[in-house]
Amino acid sequence: VYLQTTYKPKPTAQRRYQQHSQFYTFNSYSSIMPWQTAPSLIIIGGAFNVGAGLMWGAQRLGFGEDKAICQDEWIFAMNGRDKNVNEYKNLMRQAAAQAEK
Repeated sequence: VYLQTTYKPKPTAQRRYQQHSQFYTFNSYSSIMPWQTAPSLIIIGGAFNVGAGLMWGAQRLGFGEDKAICQDEWIFAMNGRDKNVNEYKNLMRQAAAQAEK
């Protein structure tokens, strides 16, 4: 009991504890992200972006158009209608060109 009440840490040990106490206790520095986590977060974010770019490129290369996202049957029906209308216009132009000859 006597040793516990009279023990005083050496000044160097006390200073070392104060310098490194931010890593062991919750204090005002606990809400700050350590800089050591930045490279891993950058790598993870970059991997997500590269993956999205590769998927977009594969869709573009395979189908020649962007992926249809949030489109319903009406839009697909209108695309089919536009295709039919453009084919009809081209046929009419060809017929007009042949009639002029």
